Amino acid sequence: GITQGYVYIRGGLGALNSYIREKLIINVVVALSVLTLVFLITLRIQRRFTLPIEAISKLVQDVSRNKNYDVHAPHAEISELNQLGNNLNILFSRTQNQLERQRKDEQEIRQLNQNLEEKVNHRTTALKEANQELLNTLERMHQYQNKIVENEKMASLGQMVAGVAHEVNTPIGLGVTSSTLLRDKLH
Repeated sequence: GITQGYVYIRGGLGALNSYIREKLIINVVVALSVLTLVFLITLRIQRRFTLPIEAISKLVQDVSRNKNYDVHAPHAEISELNQLGNNLNILFSRTQNQLERQRKDEQEIRQLNQNLEEKVNHRTTALKEANQELLNTLERMHQYQNKIVENEKMASLGQMVAGVAHEVNTPIGLGVTSSTLLRDKLH
């Protein structure tokens, strides 16, 4: 804590300012170089990730707009994006297969409906023909029934006429026989 003496140092700030300026310029140049390098690396990394993602996004948009499931996701260098693309390809393929199955089923249903309509029309025609034939047969049966009734009436009338004739002929016959006998006796 005792002061022994004083030392005076004298110097110019020009050299110090010049040194600081050089260091500042070097630091700014290095910082700008590093920032430029980082920016370029960032752009490259961004392109590496975004281009495959954009391609997959455009592919999905195209599929959703056009309903074209025959497309395939492009191969990507990044394994996760490549796996996503492969899964999308599987999804598109299964969807396409499902749509094909659905189209075939719809076509088969249309064909079955058409066959069913043809069968119904055919059976309806056959039923109409059978009904017409039954009506014709029923009409003939009514005609035959009327003829049978007429025939029975005639037969009954014939029997009745025969019975009446017999009933009338018997007394007349007896009367003729009696008159003949009386005439013979009178002669």
